[in-house]
Amino acid sequence: MSHALKILILEDEMIEALSLKMEFETRGMGEVFIASTYKKAMEIYRKEAPEVAIVDINLNDDKNGIDFISATSTFNKVILLSGYRIDLYEEELKQISFDHYLEKPIDAEQLVACLR
Repeated sequence: MSHALKILILEDEMIEALSLKMEFETRGMGEVFIASTYKKAMEIYRKEAPEVAIVDINLNDDKNGIDFISATSTFNKVILLSGYRIDLYEEELKQISFDHYLEKPIDAEQLVACLR
């Protein structure tokens, strides 16, 4: 990795989010921001201008991860996470741009490979 990335993790399961953050920080991949809600993710997006978004589709919120990606457009890389198969979101995913879709539980090595 040529430079440290700004990485936004939008995940409402805090243990999962902290585990990912620790993985990235241990590897020296960059500055990691965690949001558990759409609103907090938008605040971080506006303030920090992260280059990478790792976004859980299903949030315990009135808006989901697809809504967040639809409302933003400047990420160099978008990785979607879900505990469900991709075909369950087929129509919604046609409306957004993303680089990878990973099913939970997340394999850290696979996720790191997606960032390269």
